[in-house]
Amino acid sequence: MNAEPGDQVSMSYAHDDEQQREMFDHQLADYVRHHGERWDLTAILEPLDLLGRRVRRVEVGLRRRPDGTLSVTMTFELPSRGT
Repeated sequence: MNAEPGDQVSMSYAHDDEQQREMFDHQLADYVRHHGERWDLTAILEPLDLLGRRVRRVEVGLRRRPDGTLSVTMTFELPSRGT
C-alpha cells in the first residue's frame, strides 16, 4: 500500500495467510477512514472471501473518484484445473 492513503491504493489479500489478511484489513480500514465517504464494504469483502478460498492471492485496487464513489478492481490468477 502507498504510505499515505490518497485517492488510490493497491493491496494484496491472501485468504490462507493470517498475517497478510490482517495487514489487508488494516490497510483497508486506514484507506476508508482517510476519506469522508461511507462506502458499504460488504460488496468488496464477500466476493473477496469467496475468491480467496479458490485462488492464492488477490490484488485489490481502490480508487476514489471525484464524485466520491469508490472504484474497485480485483486481479487474480486462476490455476489450471488440468486436462
